[in-house]
This record gives sequence, C-alpha cells and structure tokens, in this order.
Amino acid sequence: MSTSVDERLRLLVGNHSSLQERFYRLDSHSKEMEAQMNNTENRIQEQGQELSATVQKVEQLESQVTEIESQNTRVEQEITAQETDTHRNENKMIKLEQELNQRASESEVIESKQLCRVVQEMCRRLDEKVEKMESECSSEIGTHEQCAADIEEMKKNLQQICSLLGMHGVRLQVVETPSDGTMIWKIEDYTRRKHDAVVGKTLSLNSQPFYTSRCGYKMCARVYLNGDGIGEGTHMSLFIVIMRGEYDDFPGMTWPFSRQIAEPIMSTFEDERLQLLLESHSSLQERCYQLDIRSKEMEAQMNNTENRIQEQGQELSATVQKVEQLESQVTEIESQNTRVEQEITAQETDIHRNENKMIKLEQELNQRASESEVIESKQLCSVVQEMGRRLDEKVEKIESECSSEIGTQEQCAADIEEMKKKLQQICSLLGMYGVGLQVVTPSDDGELIFKIKDYTRKKHDAVVGKTLSLNSQPFYTSRNGYKMCARVYLNGDGIGEGTHMSLFFVVMRGEYDDLPELTWPFSRQVTFTLLAHDAQRHLNISEIVRPDPTSTSFRKPTDDMNVAAGCPLFVSQADVEKPTYVKDDTLFIKVSVSCQVSYL
Repeated sequence: MSTSVDERLRLLVGNHSSLQERFYRLDSHSKEMEAQMNNTENRIQEQGQELSATVQKVEQLESQVTEIESQNTRVEQEITAQETDTHRNENKMIKLEQELNQRASESEVIESKQLCRVVQEMCRRLDEKVEKMESECSSEIGTHEQCAADIEEMKKNLQQICSLLGMHGVRLQVVETPSDGTMIWKIEDYTRRKHDAVVGKTLSLNSQPFYTSRCGYKMCARVYLNGDGIGEGTHMSLFIVIMRGEYDDFPGMTWPFSRQIAEPIMSTFEDERLQLLLESHSSLQERCYQLDIRSKEMEAQMNNTENRIQEQGQELSATVQKVEQLESQVTEIESQNTRVEQEITAQETDIHRNENKMIKLEQELNQRASESEVIESKQLCSVVQEMGRRLDEKVEKIESECSSEIGTQEQCAADIEEMKKKLQQICSLLGMYGVGLQVVTPSDDGELIFKIKDYTRKKHDAVVGKTLSLNSQPFYTSRNGYKMCARVYLNGDGIGEGTHMSLFFVVMRGEYDDLPELTWPFSRQVTFTLLAHDAQRHLNISEIVRPDPTSTSFRKPTDDMNVAAGCPLFVSQADVEKPTYVKDDTLFIKVSVSCQVSYL
C-alpha cells in the first residue's frame, strides 16, 4: 500500500513540474502578445495621424478645384452674356431688314393691285368663253371650225395678258423644282439688284426651293450681293437655308442635316474676284497677327496650368499610396456589406414575387374593364357587316350595268356618290368607337418606334385605374433573334406612380429561343429614348438599362412574358406633357437593343 502511495506522489510531483513549465510558457507568450498589441495600437495611431494629414491635403486640393471652377463659371457667364448681345443685335438687324423690305414694297403694292384687277377681268372673260365652249361641245352644236376660232381668240387674249404683265415687269414662268441635289441659280439684272442691296432696299435674295432627292431634304439658297456680317461691303455672301419639307418625317431622313454642300459661282469676273481677295488679304493679315499674340498668351497660361497640374499630381500620388494602406482595413467592412447584400437579394426575390402577383391582378382588371367594350364591338361588327353587304350588292349591280352597257355615265356617277356617302358613314361610325384597321409588321433590327396616340385619353384611363399600362407590338433583335416588347405606365408605377412616366421592356417567349445563337440569360444593353418632335435631337431624353444576370427578368422565358425590367422614374410627367414631346396628342418612344453584351 505504501508503494502505491509513493508512486502516486511521484506522479503528482511530475505533473506539478510539467504544469509549472506550461504556466511559464503561457506567461511569456501572453507578455509577447501584449507587446504586439501595443505595437499595433501605436501603428494604428500613426496611420490615423497620416490619414488626417492626407484628408487636409485633399480638402486643400478641393478648395483649389472649387476656385478654378468658379473662374470657369464666371468666364462662361461672360461668354453667355456676349452671345445674348449677339442674338439681340441679329434680331435687330432682321427687324430692320423686314422694315426696309416692307417700305420698298409699298410702292409696288398699288401697281400690283391695279394689275390684278385687269388680269382678273380678263380671266373672268376667258372663264365665260371656256364655259360657252364646254356647253357647245357637250350639246354637240358647235363645229370644229367654231372651236378652232374660239381657241385662236383665247390665244389672242392670253397674248394681251402677257404683254400687259410685261409692261409692269411681271413674267410668269413654270419652274420645275430640282430633285437631284443640284440647283443652277441664274441671277438676272445683277447691277440693279446689287444697287438695291447697297442702298438697303433689298438686302438678300432667295432662290427657288430644291431637293436632295425625290423624297429628300428641302432647301434653298440665299445670297447677299453686298455681303453680310464680316463680308458686308467687300464680299458677296452665300448661304444655304434648310426648309421644312414634305418628307422630313421619312425614316430615311437623318437629323441634324450632315451633307456636304458645294457652292461654285459661275462668273466671268475673275479679275474682280482677285481684286476683292487682295483687298481682304491685308485685313486677314492683321487678324492673323492678333490671333498669333492671343495664341502665345494662351500657351503661357497652358504651361502654368500644366505645372500646377503636375504638382497636384505628385501630391495625389502620395495620397493614393496612403489610401492603399487603408484598403486592408476596408476589406473587413466589405465582408459585412456582403452579408447585407445577401439579405437585400432575399428581399428582391420577395419583391419579384409581388410583381408577378401585381401583373396577374392587372391582367384580370384589364380583362374585366374590356368586357363592357366587347358588347359594343359586337354590335359595331354587325352594323359594319350589314353595310358591307349592301355595298357589295351595289357594286355587283354597277358591274352588271357596265358590262351590259345599259347604265349611263350619269347613273354610274350617282351610284359612286351614294357609295362614298355610305363609306363616310362607316368611317364616322368606326371613329365613334375609336376603331382603326392597320397591318403592323414586327421590326427585326432591334429597334422599335412606339407611337402612342390619344395621349390625353389614355393618360386619364391610367389615372382612374381603367388601363394602367400599355404594351407595344412585339419586335425582334434580328430575323431569328430575341422577341420582346415595351410596356409604358403613363401615370407611373411603383415609386414613380403619380409623378413620372415609367418605361419597361419585357422579354417574351419567341419562336427561336432554342437556337444556339441565342444565349441565356439575356445580356444585351437596352436604350429608351423619348423623341422630341421636329427633329430636335438635342432635346431627346434617353436612359440605358443593363441586364442583371441574376434577375428572373432576363432568363429564358417559360411563360409568354417575363417580369418587366426598366426605369420606374424614366421622365417626369411635367416634362412629358410639354409641346416638345406631345404634339397632336401623340407621343413617340424609341427602344434600341445593342448587339454587344452588357451586364451590371
């Protein structure tokens, strides 16, 4: 028993010595850890001091940038004031020119009125003669000799009119409008017209209009024989004026106008032109000398600015190095943000589910709202079918009469007039219900022009909740590409309801979704553009939407339509309803799909 106690005592003594040794090691390790903690705290304090110094330098740089920006603002304000004065002077010049032209034409008005009375009397007589000839020809009483005599008499009367017009310096000429982009302008009576320009009677002359092609841009030329602006009194000034044409809204017309224009002057007075060039050469030399001095001053200012930029760049590089040292501390914050983003993603999933429910509810509301219109449409169809049947019977009757040569020309004319009246009744009846027939071919080039007619009525339907959204016709990115459409909420949707117009695009289930060329999820960049009328491109409003590959809106569709994606705050309703965008109660929206891949 004593031996077992001794063995246990030895074991306890051994354990005690080993515990003492471990305690000594732990104590030394804790002291090392405390020293490391103290060093780390000191380093953090030093980094904090460096960071505060860096912030002060950044604030100094920002103040310098603010001063430079304020200087630029003052310069821009001065330039704007100068431009305003220039516009005012131009307006005054235009008013003076109009007053001069008006005063110059007052003396011609009296002669023109007298001439018009004489011409009207002769035209009245000619009209009476023409009516007499038509009555004689219709009754087949007049003979060929009588018609020839009447024609000779009319020719004499026309010659009298032409001679009378010639006495007053008036000449009638049928001018064919050029449509090949080339116009030859012949200016007659140059000496008199030049004198009128010098004395201020007629400052400028406009040519006849011409076109760049058969359905192209419309324009004319304007010449100042005594010069205009810096060329007044020394040069002849020549300008091109873009005019409002019949084909400005044609899809092939691009704005602004970007064609090159050549304006050769075909003249034999080359010596006179050389003399004018020599006279203007001296003034150009003086201007070049002044510009040279100004350019040297600008170069000196640029050199000073570059030196300041280099100094600021050096200070900025030092700041960047210090900022890189702080990025390690930012990594911990980013890990926390990652957890927050995961929570936000879960919330977005719930939001998408709610959007799907809202779309289904909206479809049910639209279906219920259209039930009352179905009855009216059926009644309208029955009325139109009955009128169409009657018109078909009338057409068959007219064809039978014409084929049997029983009906006369007067009967055919009466039948046609009756058919026109019935067609007008059908059109007015269709117009009462807002029914229009139109064959729409889907676009296959990745662009859609969404034309919204009756904007006021459709906006009211959206406000009262009758029709919240409007879908465009489908379009494709290519012939065998993605299928999609646009959806607009005129009274806004979500955060834009009541204040903005919301615009989205919807990926639809297409016929070619299984082709290997179509990759999923959808990855094309989409651009929305609210088009301004009258080709004012600088007033267009555009927003770009880049697909989110994690969103269900861009996955391969399993239903007819995916969840819509886009801009709930596309443009404010106050801006939309300006005359720049709503004209004739019509709105145009353009949707463009890029060929390049673009993700968030």
